[in-house]
Amino acid sequence: MKVLKVLIKIICIILVAAAVSTAVFFRPNQAIRLNAGKETSNKDSISLDYSAGNFKKIAASGFTELYFNETTAAISVKETSLKKVWYSSLKNTDSDIILKIRDNEGEHILTSSQSVSAENFKTQYIENGVSVEYTMSSAQGKNDSPAFTVKTDYVLTDGNLFVNAEVSKDGQDAAAVESLQILPFFGAFENPDKDDYLVLPDGCGAIACPFYAESPEDYAVRVYSQDLAYETKNGAAACFGAFGLKNKDSAFAAIINIGEEYATIRAHSDKNGQSSVYADFCFDAVYQKDGKAYYTENTEKSAEICYKFLSSENASYTEIASSCREQFIRSGLLPTVSAESTDTLPMFLTINGAYKANVNIPGYEKLTTFAQALDILKRVKSKGIDNINVRFKNVFAPNSARTASALGSKNDLKELAEYASSLNVPLYFDADILFFLSHFGPYSLYGAKQADKMTYSFITDLAVDGMTEYKFKYRFRTAEGTGRFVSGLIDKTKDFGISGFCLNDAGRYLCSDFAGRSANRTQAKANIVSQLPAMQNLGGMIVENGNIYTVKNSSAVINIPMSAYYDQSESYRRIPFVQTVYHGITVLAGEPINAKQDIHTETLRCIEYGVCPDFSAVFTGTDNEPILFKNASDVIIKEYGFMQDAVSGLEGERITEHSAVKDNVYCTTFSDGTMIYVNYNSKKAVINGLTVQGNSYLRIK
Repeated sequence: MKVLKVLIKIICIILVAAAVSTAVFFRPNQAIRLNAGKETSNKDSISLDYSAGNFKKIAASGFTELYFNETTAAISVKETSLKKVWYSSLKNTDSDIILKIRDNEGEHILTSSQSVSAENFKTQYIENGVSVEYTMSSAQGKNDSPAFTVKTDYVLTDGNLFVNAEVSKDGQDAAAVESLQILPFFGAFENPDKDDYLVLPDGCGAIACPFYAESPEDYAVRVYSQDLAYETKNGAAACFGAFGLKNKDSAFAAIINIGEEYATIRAHSDKNGQSSVYADFCFDAVYQKDGKAYYTENTEKSAEICYKFLSSENASYTEIASSCREQFIRSGLLPTVSAESTDTLPMFLTINGAYKANVNIPGYEKLTTFAQALDILKRVKSKGIDNINVRFKNVFAPNSARTASALGSKNDLKELAEYASSLNVPLYFDADILFFLSHFGPYSLYGAKQADKMTYSFITDLAVDGMTEYKFKYRFRTAEGTGRFVSGLIDKTKDFGISGFCLNDAGRYLCSDFAGRSANRTQAKANIVSQLPAMQNLGGMIVENGNIYTVKNSSAVINIPMSAYYDQSESYRRIPFVQTVYHGITVLAGEPINAKQDIHTETLRCIEYGVCPDFSAVFTGTDNEPILFKNASDVIIKEYGFMQDAVSGLEGERITEHSAVKDNVYCTTFSDGTMIYVNYNSKKAVINGLTVQGNSYLRIK
């Protein structure tokens, strides 16, 4: 009998245990609670305890997994190879979406955290991810009428996280979307190491190093420059929308796939607090006119960012740039073919023609005529320099396809073009297709400044500088006017005998159009891109500065940024971020070397970044333009000769690594195995048994 009772107890225990385990196993949407950052032994049900509620795995791709917190609507991404977790935020008070709006009552900042607290959000699982829809108003609460909806999709594809956010209004016609911040705290970190940094596309590129920041530092880089149609303050500008972050042995590259023309890349570097980098989108143009504030509404308010994750030996700013290039190629912004390397180093010669110093006074300030340009070219050729590309600036009369009369006759132009053609020297005339000199300046009721003829809403209580600070005598062509001007330019110059155009202003600036049928920055960019094939077909095209939407149609990018806008320090250092993205895809040339105060240092920087030299030349000069060709010719010959052996034959090679190996000593490695050490110090440096002379370089392979 006792045996039977014991047996019954054992059977009951087994049945209860089985029932409990079955209930736990089949409980829907239930995740195991763990301490923050610790892993469970059950690989199929890994979850992270983070603030309130649990994360659960919702998608996996390669070595990357996507987790979602149903309580806080936060996400995290895990790299399984290193067990590294990237959180969308570190604190409960941090928000994944921050929306700044302005209406007649002033400015309002709406956050996803407010929506979560008020339970004004809903979620839906989608293929390989989740969709979160926040409803936001200036006075959050369950019963509030929402003013805006922000729908955010998180999708994991090919190991990459794609974040797409779309803003829509709900009964708030008189309100401008001044700012949409997407994942402003993604990957944010505290207690930085010496090798942790934020990557920004500031000029040539830069890294902000929080460890060395004595006090918190903030940076803002506007993609494609400020919109001069309504903004006035100069600032840091980027050739493309991309950024990155390195923390410990991991890093990510972030590429803006949609909406980059509205983006500002922002970074906060803090030794004692959080450090982060993110994209901030300004969709509606807010400006001031006649002392009153207005805005123009952009009906399309969507953006998408792709996050690519790197780890171990790939966690470097060079690999971050390479990941950006890969995504740009995949999206069709950059070509798949490489540039062609040549035996002799290409040299770019920028010749300045005629300059109209005062639009109110007839005539021009003559700098270099066609005949003098021919003389310059002959002198350079006589020194044995063969691979020359000539860029002729300030050739055309204002708002015209006619050459400035001060430069000489048609026969003078013909003689220059024929000589260049006979020696296979490409001759490019600068083309400004967005701006033109005007007697009236920016206040004329014309072009992109014609705010009176656009649809706008009035906003009170706005403190901005408006456009009063922008005093240059330029007017902006409308989008339609740009197309007409380009067509006329091509038609009237086809018999000039030139090789093509150097796209000047459109390679650096992107402006909205507030006149006529109007065009936002997306439409303005599309309009520029639509003109490029025709300009390229004249014979060829090179581009100034290198905004990415112009690169695919260009054979070279000249005057590519070689420095950063923000001052360089131990906590903020320039890097060849842009050059690493572009190198090997197209020929690159730096800023004019002999226009710099320290000519040889600029030469060394071109060598460090693997770019070709550009020299500026005028035949005569003034006190304000001291670059006389007679003085410049010796510099051109000397510095070109110094660079010839340094970077020749590398135009088609990609930069695979760049680093500081000692103070003011850098090493750049290219895809063919070539390594170039550059020493900016006056004394020689010894690296791994190799000696690099002071103010010089060493190339090895």
